[in-house]
Amino acid sequence: MFTVTHPFHPLYGQQFEILNYRHNWGDYCVIFYETPHHVRSLIAVWTILMSPDPNVLLTSGLAPFQVMDLLALAQLVQRIEERKEDAEC
Repeated sequence: MFTVTHPFHPLYGQQFEILNYRHNWGDYCVIFYETPHHVRSLIAVWTILMSPDPNVLLTSGLAPFQVMDLLALAQLVQRIEERKEDAEC
């Protein structure tokens, strides 16, 4: 059994029986029956199965972006700008 702990998720506070638990696309996911005929998956960090995301804890969910995401965006913009400069030459 697990409980959904993410404060903004519509299933917050509800308990479900685990059908499967696996690593999928870079995150650990829990697969469960939301209803007897509907299987659903949810990232495990939004449940009691894993520790909460430190960003959510530190910002109380108020920060729209994580630092790592902003750094990746800055690198992407820099590469795009460099390509523009190369194309102009």
